[in-house]
Amino acid sequence: MKAIIENIQHFSLHDGPGTRTTIFFKGCPLKCLWCSNPTTQNIKKELIYKKTSCVRCGRCITVCRQNALSMKQEGDEQFVFIDRNSCITCGECADQCPADALQTIGSEYDLDTVFNIIKKDILFYQNTNGGVTFSGGEMLLHHKFVSELIKKCKTINIHTAAETSGFAPYEHVKEVLSQLDMCFFDIKHINNEKHKQITGQPNTLIIENLTRILQETTTPITIRLPLIPTINDDEEHLAAYADFLNNLPRHVTFEILPYHRLGSNKYDMMQINYKLDKIAPFSKEELSQKVQFVREKLNSIKLICQF
Repeated sequence: MKAIIENIQHFSLHDGPGTRTTIFFKGCPLKCLWCSNPTTQNIKKELIYKKTSCVRCGRCITVCRQNALSMKQEGDEQFVFIDRNSCITCGECADQCPADALQTIGSEYDLDTVFNIIKKDILFYQNTNGGVTFSGGEMLLHHKFVSELIKKCKTINIHTAAETSGFAPYEHVKEVLSQLDMCFFDIKHINNEKHKQITGQPNTLIIENLTRILQETTTPITIRLPLIPTINDDEEHLAAYADFLNNLPRHVTFEILPYHRLGSNKYDMMQINYKLDKIAPFSKEELSQKVQFVREKLNSIKLICQF
């Protein structure tokens, strides 16, 4: 059994309790406007280009047998352009690049290899009450692979968590989430049409899956809202979101994830436009006001937000 993984990040402190190893799987059915990991959206391997590292030698263009690379000029700037319709991500251009300006994102791993990588950090997990977190992209696109990894982790008492959009067939959701020690479940907007506008997908399946998993399992779930200026931060939406949380079938924790632009440079490396380029993150005061607004409308639900 194999899966395409974008990155395996050791010593992570933000994807669950303690020190963690986070597995970023490639592939996601959502295309969120603010996505901070655009290199995980495509389930296949991809080529990225670091413009600032390129020495413009043209060697990559010469070795490309698909004629997918060309040198382009925009104003005073010269750069290598990737025709992604022609590129087959063979990696030959990256191998020949003397400056590592071209790199292949995504590697194929088998189950045992990933498990052995996870096991290497077991002392850190034990000393910090940490573990492994399955992320992406959308880890549910690799549900069989993740399910088997969870079973292996349980044999040596490694804490397991996952981050998901919940957009998958329910049997895949239950297969994975019922085995986890905890889960982070993102809902980007309560309004179905607006959710589709900002992510490319409706939220009907997501909310149905969340409701069922809360009814049919005891897995602790933290529902997360990525809070994006002008997108989903208006009081009408926040009030509706709080009402939704108050009426869920069992207890959850709620976390607000403040908008940031830490992944915007990845769009440049993929030669695609970052659609929220003109939107600035919240000031500390603005964020505090919005968090307080939601907190006052929640009943007994714990709200978390890292300023």
